[in-house]
Amino acid sequence: MFQRHLQQFYSVVLYDCETCTLTLRDEHRLRVFENKVLRKIFGTKRDEVTGERRKLHNTELHALYSSPDIIRNIKSRRLRWAGHVARIGESRNAYRVLVGRPEGKRPLWRPRRRWENNIKMDLRELGYDDRDWINLAQDRDQWRAYVRAAVNLRPLSRLGMMSRGKWILFLNSTISVQEYFANIYVPVDCEFLVTREAEDSGFDVTLVEVYRPSSSAPLQVHPVANWSATRGMLWTSVTLLNRRKDLHGVCIKAAMIHDVS
Repeated sequence: MFQRHLQQFYSVVLYDCETCTLTLRDEHRLRVFENKVLRKIFGTKRDEVTGERRKLHNTELHALYSSPDIIRNIKSRRLRWAGHVARIGESRNAYRVLVGRPEGKRPLWRPRRRWENNIKMDLRELGYDDRDWINLAQDRDQWRAYVRAAVNLRPLSRLGMMSRGKWILFLNSTISVQEYFANIYVPVDCEFLVTREAEDSGFDVTLVEVYRPSSSAPLQVHPVANWSATRGMLWTSVTLLNRRKDLHGVCIKAAMIHDVS
């Protein structure tokens, strides 16, 4: 039910967002508005200490709704439209507006943020720091990778927003799990499942769990379940604690408090 409400919400808010120029203040206001809508959908939570109903915190909202936030969706759609405009050719008005330079003097004080500035900032977040992004957009496959990365997991992992969440990813069989998560830190305190087409196992789909004990540790991949149309879902008998008992040299500080009262 809440997915239908979210689709209606995003269809209204994201209308014509490809051409919007957002400042940091605008992004903050959109995030606040999105969290307000999510709190309306998910409701309140009973506090474990006081026993009273209270609003959900932002971290709890991210754990319940693990999809990319509204800003990531806007940046992905904006990059998709920018690539389209950069490839349509000089005869189209949209391209002329993009590369054209208005005549006259610029007004005093700092110039306003332009739409192209947003594109360059979005690409800089994804690791591309070259000014000539129009030539980059001519390569459809490479530009499509940046569009997907804008709404993907790499920016979320860099911001530390994947902890204490539950994630599921449907991965294409053309890329391996190790290649996809090469620069993505999946913390050990979140549950991340990856589904993909099974390879010569008698099943149609295989389900694996991925995580890293630390940001520099190798990616850990553990099979969790297999599924087929005839046999259904077959889960592994290995528990979560046994799958994650090896921290590969990572030290965890812990303390035990005795109740002396």
